Amino acid sequence: MLTTARYDSFTGIDIAAVTFTTSSTTGTTPPSRAVTLTQTPEGYAALIQRLQATGSAPERTLVVMEATGS
Repeated sequence: MLTTARYDSFTGIDIAAVTFTTSSTTGTTPPSRAVTLTQTPEGYAALIQRLQATGSAPERTLVVMEATGS
């Protein structure tokens, strides 16, 4: 059985060596201003807060990550 997931929120994360940059959209709104956070417990907590602030349930949120570098 093939099903199609429906997402309400979309978040992109570009992962660097010690930081990551993230931006979100609902698909009907412009993307949020990109924010760069550190790869620390505080940076991950800030990401979780940003994801929760979208108001979308976790299962309705698509997160896509890109790791750059070697």
